[in-house]
Amino acid sequence: MAQIDLRALARQRIRERQEVLEKTEIVGAVSYIRHGLLATITQLGAVHTVLVNPFWEESHDAIAVFSRRKSQKVANLLARTAATLTLVEGSKYFAMIGEATVADDPAVVAGCLTSFAAKYKRIPVQAADRVVIFVTVERTLGVPLRGA
Repeated sequence: MAQIDLRALARQRIRERQEVLEKTEIVGAVSYIRHGLLATITQLGAVHTVLVNPFWEESHDAIAVFSRRKSQKVANLLARTAATLTLVEGSKYFAMIGEATVADDPAVVAGCLTSFAAKYKRIPVQAADRVVIFVTVERTLGVPLRGA
């Protein structure tokens, strides 16, 4: 009797479910949900997950998150660019997986404040060491979350 490789089968099923959605579905989900979980990988290979306020930044065609230059998530992303932003609503989730970049140019950071303020109706507390993390979505898991 042939042995079934359960790990390979699980990876195949995951690949079959992973599809990049239309940009409008990603933008809609990020615009609808106020909080998300950003996961990065530490130098030791552990997952580092933090609560963030994601927003869509049209000028970079990516999901954006503000952070501080010396935060753990920024240190992780400077070493390994892999990132996952997961949005949760009740028992539903929508994970957006991709590559992340960190921008510390003051003009880029200032430009992103407008997009953040449009979504959250507030400006974040001023911080001299603020950076922006841009996540470019390569694949997704789950169902896009939308307002009723």
